[in-house]
Amino acid sequence: KEITSKPTRELLRNFFAPRQIIDSLRRHCEVKGIQVIEVGEKGTSSICPVCGQRIQRPYRGLVVCEKCGQFNADLVAAYNIMKFNSSVELNDKELKRLLNNPKTYIYLVKEQKWIPKN
Repeated sequence: KEITSKPTRELLRNFFAPRQIIDSLRRHCEVKGIQVIEVGEKGTSSICPVCGQRIQRPYRGLVVCEKCGQFNADLVAAYNIMKFNSSVELNDKELKRLLNNPKTYIYLVKEQKWIPKN
């Protein structure tokens, strides 16, 4: 079967059990004294994080703001979710650089640090 078939999508969606992952994350954070705030994902990639205008999504994974340019949709959503209840702000130049140049990082367990993947 193709991965686009409805039964396959449902199997994949249910395989990861998002509620169990969120509950586990919440329990672990509470032990460390970290507050968890759930934010719905709906609409998070439809607002430009630089200028705040509604943006278009011509293709899966790509969003385009007429004023600021094109960005990776997942990064826009992640940044907008982070901003939802956080005082973290990046200047426009830094934000555009991050959204236009996504990088992959690898976590080194023994060293307990993240490093860029080449």
